[in-house]
Amino acid sequence: MRILSLVFLLLISCSGYKIQNQSNPFKQEGINSIAVPMFINKTNLQSVSNTYSQAVISMLSKYRGLKVSSTNIYSDDAVLIGIIEPIGQAHEAIKTKETDLLSKNRVEAIGARSAFTLETIKRLSIRVRVLVLKKPKKEEIDFLINYFDFKKEMFPRSVFSRTFDLNADFSVDNTIGDNTTSAPVRGTRNKSIEQYSVENLANTFAKNLKGIIDNAF
Repeated sequence: MRILSLVFLLLISCSGYKIQNQSNPFKQEGINSIAVPMFINKTNLQSVSNTYSQAVISMLSKYRGLKVSSTNIYSDDAVLIGIIEPIGQAHEAIKTKETDLLSKNRVEAIGARSAFTLETIKRLSIRVRVLVLKKPKKEEIDFLINYFDFKKEMFPRSVFSRTFDLNADFSVDNTIGDNTTSAPVRGTRNKSIEQYSVENLANTFAKNLKGIIDNAF
């Protein structure tokens, strides 16, 4: 009987912890509603802004007692601003990581051409900056959107600021075939692989952001 009682108390304790962990983490800052506008994209990737903002909205929406929107920038208690940048100087977020020289059979398959290298693995590398401002002014939002030059003394109502460096490798489909059929299909397939990598990295980012928020508040 005593063992059963201990197990019961343990289950209550664990379940209570899970519920508490899902409560509004910003409540102690007086934030009960937060807006997450479209992330700012400074890379050459398409649709990345919506992918990352939606991943964060989905994550924050799971907290009890926290109202999350994408449009109420000036009426909600706080705004989460995100900016996505490539790691490095260029705007390219995806770069070649590994290449391979075509084999003799593959060269023969595409006709009488000299051997050349193909991309085999690409790396997606981006930096995501996140800032939560409490009751921001319009000029503060405009400044951050245009410059994202964050200085603590300039934004005394900031409650959270963090930078994430994200990397993911993915294989490139180099199926050889007739140029009129294989190349378009190959291009579409590689675009899908690239988009999947972007979405998967966005979900990873949202999980990492949640973990840091849970520990910070």
